[in-house]
Amino acid sequence: SEVTITGGHPLPDEYWHVTDYYKNIIEKTRNLDPSVGSCHDMRNDIPERVCSIALKGRTEYTPRANPDETSLTSIIKPTPDGYIPKNEDELLYDGEDVRNPALEIPEDAIDVHAILLNRRKLENLKVVEDVSTAEEVHFNNGYMGKIENRSFARPESTMLRGPTNGIVSRTLEESIVPGNGWEVNGVPPGNCDGTYSAICGRSKKSDCLLYGHMDNRGGIIGNAYSGWLVMNLKDLKEGIIIIKIETWHKPEESLRTNGWTEVNNGQRYLEGYGTTDDTHRRLEGLPDTLFFDFAIDGKVTSWNKDEFEENRRIPQRVPEVWTLLDDSEMAKKGESKDVELAIRMRGCARDCSFQVTHVYWA
Repeated sequence: SEVTITGGHPLPDEYWHVTDYYKNIIEKTRNLDPSVGSCHDMRNDIPERVCSIALKGRTEYTPRANPDETSLTSIIKPTPDGYIPKNEDELLYDGEDVRNPALEIPEDAIDVHAILLNRRKLENLKVVEDVSTAEEVHFNNGYMGKIENRSFARPESTMLRGPTNGIVSRTLEESIVPGNGWEVNGVPPGNCDGTYSAICGRSKKSDCLLYGHMDNRGGIIGNAYSGWLVMNLKDLKEGIIIIKIETWHKPEESLRTNGWTEVNNGQRYLEGYGTTDDTHRRLEGLPDTLFFDFAIDGKVTSWNKDEFEENRRIPQRVPEVWTLLDDSEMAKKGESKDVELAIRMRGCARDCSFQVTHVYWA
């Protein structure tokens, strides 16, 4: 633009703040006519309100921005002995990779990166006042080098675990205790944020360490021996909780419960935790003795196999989703609260190996 050409960088405050622009987009989305787009065509699969509100979400799929903060493991409540599922697959090595000729720019090609590095430089040190809430911003060789203001520091995680999650009054049943049998499955090691320089993959099991491919569909896997998977959901306001589960995984994928014959391998944290009956017969698909329990702030709902399948929605070819909460009255109150979501399977031993891949709420 003309301002960029004549004024250089950094641009004046009014040219690089887009709050009003974003607010305009949000307002238009909220009032979008149902005939526009295809979101409302899925009204039988997900609450139609989803089309006009912003959802929060966590997943183990990669690549994704800020992997540590956007993972399912970031909202999982630890067991009484402190266990939280983590990725056991480790990087074989860290740091920069060896030179890969396939990624080098041909000799006769234009090197855009080199052009950008040698662009017109501003003065070595320039102090700019009144940039948002920063006290001063130092620009060195055209780059934002340092922001000396504590408000720009990385905030502490808002996904606090355990009893410090800000819930003042809890009505959870004593039997809802995080289980020890859940684990991370199918997630590559490293920082898989989708950027060019990200260090991702390089697993000890890999036969091509320079592959660099980040597209993986991992999740938190467990079965009827795994116990409760308990998650802390912050700022629930619209009364919507949706969960995506893959129900087709094989028992041998759940390594943590290998050899177990009862919930939590016999550990008993509190009375009333329950056991799992091994004597069941498998119908086509899921075992007919399956029970799926979910609890929202201690209120437990149990579905048998038929009810579980009746509540399943398949909005596209592969995804299976369940709406666990759709309370429009909560949205009318205009108040947000932190809730505790817990799920478990019963009555199917290791034969119902489910992998939780996404949790959405608003």
